[in-house]
Amino acid sequence: MYTLTAAAITAGVLALTATAMPLNTTESSSIASRDGDTFRIHVWNNCPWTKQFAIYGVDSSFNMIQYTDPVNIKTGHKKIINAPYYGVGLRLSGHAEWGTDGQWVNQALFEFGYSKYLEVEGTSYDVSIMMTPAPGSEPDIGLGAYPIDNGRGSASCRSFTCFPWYCPPDQGWTNPDQINIGSPADTVCYEEGVPLKMQCM
Repeated sequence: MYTLTAAAITAGVLALTATAMPLNTTESSSIASRDGDTFRIHVWNNCPWTKQFAIYGVDSSFNMIQYTDPVNIKTGHKKIINAPYYGVGLRLSGHAEWGTDGQWVNQALFEFGYSKYLEVEGTSYDVSIMMTPAPGSEPDIGLGAYPIDNGRGSASCRSFTCFPWYCPPDQGWTNPDQINIGSPADTVCYEEGVPLKMQCM
């Protein structure tokens, strides 16, 4: 997402490619609260190459912070990355090899963070594949985020699918000017322990 607000911070997913591998419905990822203050992110990489993932965030002074150690995930494999439940402005990057300073480069991101409205807590999330300003995000990588029914209402939360070649404004951030139309790609799920399925396509 382009800006951080109380109602929408960020959440995202994994890499999808134009030369997509066959979908395996058992190869997915989810985000679910653990121990009250941690998300367990099951990250699947269905890209035809190994990718290096880590979680980053931008602090109040607009500095990029690395929250997790980078992990290499081979194509068709999954690893679990733990994220702080109360973190805001967080992003799951598939380019940890670029280092912290390199995270300012346009890329496919799963953005997420803690959100509270009145006395209700939840998670705000979106996917971001910024194509402008140039150079834009990689042209062959897209993202998808899909809530999993946890029996407590999470199935009502929004899903996203965004490709560089096709991404309606309500499915992901591709241009910072989307803020002028109400940031339709931002959402918040206030259902307890919302799990999200992330899958490469």
